[in-house]
Amino acid sequence: MLLAEGMIRPLGMVVILENNAEAAGTASSLVGFFMNIVAIAGTSIATMGWNSMVFGLAIITLGCCLGAVILWWIMAKLGLTRKMH
Repeated sequence: MLLAEGMIRPLGMVVILENNAEAAGTASSLVGFFMNIVAIAGTSIATMGWNSMVFGLAIITLGCCLGAVILWWIMAKLGLTRKMH
């Protein structure tokens, strides 16, 4: 989780702080809150009683990939993504 936070947080903070310069503290708290929620959910799912840890990890990985694709599709439909030239 710390590795993921180290990769995501700097990029996300730049975008959030540029859009909300007057509310930098609020933006920072929001990012921290979101990362804690993701960590809690991930820890809860990972510690479920899987028959095989490899099977559990495969299910978690596939679920995350599917969630990312669905989120990207929703963002594209709402026009929140950039078109590649």
